[in-house]
Amino acid sequence: MKIRSLVWKEIRQRPAPSLAALLAVALGVSALVCVQSIADSSAQQVARQMSELGANILVLPKSANLQDYYAADLHGETLPEEYVTSIILAQAVGVEEMAPKLCLQTTIQETPITLTGILPRSEFFKKSSWQSVDLMFQEMEAGALGSQHENCTGRTCQLTDESMKDLKSYSKTRVVHDLAPYDALIGADVAQKLQLTEESEFQLLGDTFRVAAVLPASGTIDDQRVFAHLHTVQDLSEQGPVVNVIEVMGCCEDVTAGLVSELEDLLPEARVITT
Repeated sequence: MKIRSLVWKEIRQRPAPSLAALLAVALGVSALVCVQSIADSSAQQVARQMSELGANILVLPKSANLQDYYAADLHGETLPEEYVTSIILAQAVGVEEMAPKLCLQTTIQETPITLTGILPRSEFFKKSSWQSVDLMFQEMEAGALGSQHENCTGRTCQLTDESMKDLKSYSKTRVVHDLAPYDALIGADVAQKLQLTEESEFQLLGDTFRVAAVLPASGTIDDQRVFAHLHTVQDLSEQGPVVNVIEVMGCCEDVTAGLVSELEDLLPEARVITT
């Protein structure tokens, strides 16, 4: 008797156990497929959220570490702002965006806040933005902060036409395209505590600022920050052309290792780490 005949005979004689076994196999396979699908979806979601939360690579002063960065960047050490220009000129493979920042503690209406100077994307290719570098960028495209690489699996941070116009998108993209010298982005906690709304004005470092946008709550230290133009913060604080950190967003995970090595060679006086 053939095996096929034995199987059919077993099914005819014992239909209930055979059906139960078939259902068990089907359910088991379905469960495995569902688990794998959920795992893949979760991995993609986590990767997307991590990309939205911040940089892939941090350029810090030699003595600073990752803990200092997460503690509102207030490690007291600085880097020359011209390092940003050096990275652009190097056209490092995989550099998608950059966000140089200068952070300091100050007060608004006697309330302590963290003031963070950020450089708008539109300033990167303006000669007047760089006080210590006499270089021209006419031959570079305004979107080319770095070189592209083959078979890129996806960008981590993009400024769409819509996000360029919406300052609130800074909480996700970590980049702002345009920001007037005396405009400010207000973190959710600061706005609530000081009752600040869009278009309202407030005094900061002896000058009047306008609330350009109130950022949505992110559950991070950014909720307790006030963001303003980097050069305005440098001038009012008399810090000079320096930053605390340069956030570098890579186009995808594939370039991270090579980009870290390239930045370390380019900026030997800085510390380059991944997040």
